[in-house]
Amino acid sequence: NNNTTPTSEITTNTTMVKLKVLYIHGKVNKSNVEKAAYLRDCGLVNLRCIDMDTNKYQQCIDQQREQILQFQPDVIVGSSFGGGIALELILNGDWAGPTVLCASAFNLFADPRRAKIPLGVPVIIVHGRQDGIVSIEDSRNLSKTGSPDKVKLIELEDGHTLLSLTRNRHLVDLIEQAYSLK
Repeated sequence: NNNTTPTSEITTNTTMVKLKVLYIHGKVNKSNVEKAAYLRDCGLVNLRCIDMDTNKYQQCIDQQREQILQFQPDVIVGSSFGGGIALELILNGDWAGPTVLCASAFNLFADPRRAKIPLGVPVIIVHGRQDGIVSIEDSRNLSKTGSPDKVKLIELEDGHTLLSLTRNRHLVDLIEQAYSLK
């Protein structure tokens, strides 16, 4: 058949549009800088990450709400404190899009009874089994809320920093997986 293309001539789409990712950092430390830097430097996403004064919870929520309006992200990634802010944005109705929560510290800063993902919101929850700061039970409980086909829990052999996410495209893969749950 002369109409087939040899596999050596098939090219991949190199002009694919990068996902717009709003990264909401935790209490500023080296690990948060490393995850944001990884996303910035990998060249696979269009990243926005702004500095926040993490001592002012409501101000952080307001700042990130403004970022959603300005940047119009495809996916939000929230790490630790930032995961709590991301969940607040979901609970307040400011965001209902794909979200990756990395060791979300929501229960440390807000009423744990409010920690429920609304139906239809796609969320991937990632937590390290050796997390000594935020209980993995918080993520396990959160993963039992929302729509079962849209909420996924991934437990890793890692600590609170989840630095294993910066190896082998793991964090980018999770972002793409969350986006595919829309």
